[in-house]
Formats: sequence, structure tokens, C-alpha cells
Amino acid sequence: MFSWFYYFSSAFNGEEVYLNEELAQSNKAALLDSDKDGLKDWEEVLWETDPMNADTDGDGIPDGQEASHNNTGSPENAETPNFTEAFSQAFANAIGPRILEENGLADISKSDLEGIAGFIPNPEAILGETARISASDLKISDKNDASSVKKYFNELHHLAYESAFAGITEGDITSFIKFLETENSGELEKIDPVINAFGKSIDAIKNLPTPKGYENFALTEANILSRMKRADEIIRNADKDLLAAVAVIKARFAMEEELNAFHQEFKKTLSEKGIIFSPTDKGYKFFD
Repeated sequence: MFSWFYYFSSAFNGEEVYLNEELAQSNKAALLDSDKDGLKDWEEVLWETDPMNADTDGDGIPDGQEASHNNTGSPENAETPNFTEAFSQAFANAIGPRILEENGLADISKSDLEGIAGFIPNPEAILGETARISASDLKISDKNDASSVKKYFNELHHLAYESAFAGITEGDITSFIKFLETENSGELEKIDPVINAFGKSIDAIKNLPTPKGYENFALTEANILSRMKRADEIIRNADKDLLAAVAVIKARFAMEEELNAFHQEFKKTLSEKGIIFSPTDKGYKFFD
């Protein structure tokens, strides 16, 4: 786990990131496990167990084993970076030893906080690079007169949004919030149809012939949707890596704002070419 520290730090630039001297000294206290039960002494405080008794409740199972039996990663996810675990370990090194001191958390210093600040994940680092959709992925139509362009946007909205998202009654963010409120992972399953819908939407953009000269719209639209899909995949995994999901939420909203701003800007481009949509046109919803 400790090896992840350098990778997840926002200061990571290919060189090792070292803890400051004060934190290096405090790490010695973090290593203490007085009763040898697998839980550090400060962790015993959090779990409300006895740091001098390996089996606090006397059930024959060491405290450390009881605390971790529900936290073992599945083999298929063994190589998947877990930001929650990385942050927890950083918290352990920086803050954990202070819990054992006389004034507890009241004596948390600036350097303690600096020790964990760098491990709060950057949303872009979590999202990573999504497969970029390029012009070669599109089908191009030579028909780019005003009538054909208007028809394209009407059809695109129907296929990429109305049809792709048909039947979905609960949004991804709503499902995530319900998960936070109930801790019921079943709420996260409701995000699956949204993720699938994003995939259908992207496919629709690729497959519907784009009027020549309007490739930029199709590519920008598809690539923003691809990033939104990736964000939802991370949010969907909140029951396994909550910190990553929480960090991505803000980026998810920003993507939606980016998409809306792009639509409004492109509306001006279309207007300059005399392409206007009425409220009865399906394409009107792109620019409403």
C-alpha cells in the first residue's frame, strides 16, 4: 500500500515525494502495535478496542482480523489503484499517532495536514485518459446545406439522447446521493443504465453521417460524453472506492457545464449560417 503514496500525490512528477522530518518521526509511533493483533495502537482507538488486548471482545478472533475481514480486495481488483485506501494510509501516517497523544486531535499541526493534503486525489488523475474519438471514427456526408444540417441535428438529438436514454427515470447523481444516504450499494446499480446510455449516445454520433464541415461539433460532443461516461464508471464504483467517486463528482458537473456552454456557443455559429431551430424541432433541445 505504501508504494501508492508517490503515485497518488498531487505533487508527483516522476520524482519521489518525501515526507517532512516531523512526519518521518511520527511514523515511528504509527508502527506501534502493542498487543500484536494487527491493529496499530491509534487504530485501536478508532475501533474502540483495547491496544493492550489482542482479543478485546474475547470471541477468539484477533481485533485486527475482525477489523479487516470485510476489507479484503477481490482478486480481479488487486491491481486497481484504490484512492480511498491510499488516502487512509496517508491519514494513518500523518494523523494517526496524534490520536494517542494527550490532547488528541486538538494538537494537529499544519505539517500533519500537509502530510495528507497531497494524497487527496485530483479528479483528472482519477479519470485518466479516455480513448479519444477522432475524425476517422466518424462517417461524413457531403450534404451540408442548411436543410441537411438542420435534419442532422434533429436526427442526432433523437438518436443520441431521446432514444439512447429512453426508459431511464433516475439520474446518475441522484443514485449516488441516495447511496450516500442509505449506504445501499443497490442504488449504485441504477447508474449502469446511464453508463450504457452514454455508450449508445457516442455510437450514435459515430454512425450518423456528419455533414462535412461540422466534424468539430460531433467530435467535441462525443469526447465530452466519453469523459462523462468514464466519470460515471468511477462513481458507480463508490462502494469500493468512495474517495475517488466523491472527487470525481465535481468534475462530472463541470463536464455537463462544458457541454452546455459548447452548445450555446455552437448555436451562434448555426445562427450566423441561417440555421434556426423552432421549439418543435428535436434539435432545438441541443441549444435550448
